[in-house]
Amino acid sequence: MNWKAEVKAMNKNYASYLYKRWKTGWLFYGVMYVLIPAATVLLGYRSRYAYTADVDYAATATMNAANVKAAMILIMVIAILSCYVLPVFMFSYLHRKRSVDLFLSLPISRKEQIQTEFGVMYAAIMGGFIVSSLIAGACGLMLQPTLIHYGLRMLALFAHMFLYIGVLLLFNSMLYMIANNILDGVIMLGAYTLLPFIIQFVWNAFLTSMTVSSAYFGGTMTIGQWLSPFYLGFINAQYIVEPSAVMGVQWSRFSWLYEAILLGYGILAYILNQKLMIQRKAERAEQLSDSLMAYPFVVHIMLFLGLLLVTSSYESDGFTAALIYLMIMLCLYVSASFIYRRRIVLKPRIFIIFIAMCLTTGLISAVGWKTRGFGMIYPVNLSKSQNVEFSYNAFVNKDDFTTSLGADDEQTLNVMFDGQLSYEDWMNNAELQKIFNTHMEESIPAMYEQKTAYITGASMTINSISGSRSSGYSTSNTHQYGLPEGKFLSLEELKTISKYIEVDVTSYDDGESMTLQQYLQKEGK
Repeated sequence: MNWKAEVKAMNKNYASYLYKRWKTGWLFYGVMYVLIPAATVLLGYRSRYAYTADVDYAATATMNAANVKAAMILIMVIAILSCYVLPVFMFSYLHRKRSVDLFLSLPISRKEQIQTEFGVMYAAIMGGFIVSSLIAGACGLMLQPTLIHYGLRMLALFAHMFLYIGVLLLFNSMLYMIANNILDGVIMLGAYTLLPFIIQFVWNAFLTSMTVSSAYFGGTMTIGQWLSPFYLGFINAQYIVEPSAVMGVQWSRFSWLYEAILLGYGILAYILNQKLMIQRKAERAEQLSDSLMAYPFVVHIMLFLGLLLVTSSYESDGFTAALIYLMIMLCLYVSASFIYRRRIVLKPRIFIIFIAMCLTTGLISAVGWKTRGFGMIYPVNLSKSQNVEFSYNAFVNKDDFTTSLGADDEQTLNVMFDGQLSYEDWMNNAELQKIFNTHMEESIPAMYEQKTAYITGASMTINSISGSRSSGYSTSNTHQYGLPEGKFLSLEELKTISKYIEVDVTSYDDGESMTLQQYLQKEGK
């Protein structure tokens, strides 16, 4: 019992020391945390009496509500940034030779030590977040009593941030402790935060190149989000504060799946933090970061992603452009190696790894090109839970709908349609399926032969859609096919399509717009 009391007292003394060590910094941090969001509400306040009679009270209330939301987002951003800054200050002693021996020899177990350090950071961030939120909310409520309904939203945000801040602190502390020096630790924090978004960008760009810019995967190929605790928590937090701000992402609602994954990241980071601290050797301070997930791993992942972008663009950009990009990537890779080793050393291993990655990414890109984007140029990934949107836009010869004359020719017609069917109706409609598949198969060889986005007078698009174009909507799984000259939709095909989707025709002769049926009646066809 006495031993437990001594450990508790030691932890308390250590926590007190950590606060006293950066007393000025904590004070500045606290003032900034509290005053800036409160000032956002107070300085942005608009009185109903400050307006002329034509501005109603509802508009004023909406503006004041927006100020409170802005303050909450600002508080949230400060808390998130703190999760990156505080671990660097708190664990910097591990990366300094003059301090690591002292701190690791304190009369406290390393498990207790890291728990105390984490507790101090967590208390500072969450304490500041709660106090600042309550002050901003109180200011808003004092100036606009009708904002009382934001109380429940604030409580929901508190509950989410308790998890989010804890996970982000654990995860960032883990990344910083993997390194052996301060510079590598800071670089790794930034690199691992950006890496999921870079993976997402490269993945989308790679597939777009492999499908000759005819397919767009941004709405569904969101593999990067699952790798980012920062993103998972931020999207849910922003949805709580302002749901309309996240309507464009895949999840347009609060996601409990995101919370579960966040919790998983937190548990993993907690276990690894304990292991890293307990097994930490003092002599690692200010040495090269050579552990499995350290700086070299990040550099090689970035190199692989960069080379994948270069090799995937070879077919469209040509050999000369690809060679220039490869030389740039080699220079960047060598420079990153110099930064890592802190000295200029050209070893054969650098060039062997670079060549091996060039061959690997080149092979992946070659396979992707030969298999038509691994088969993803075809609309095989339409969502069963969404409607199918089928659209067409063409400038055609009024005497032959399968050819074009140019957008400014008087004999030119603009033929277009944009309609939605349920997934089941689309799959079961043999007539539409036959028309679509025929022209898709004619378009694909032409696109790959040209090796770039196929620009013609007609394009046919299919995608999944939620909602409607006249109101809120989101699209995904978009595939656009440029139709070769002489292979546009024929008049008979358009007549068939008009049984299910309204087809519009605009004449460049007189600018008149009408349905296909009205046009045929006018022309006596």
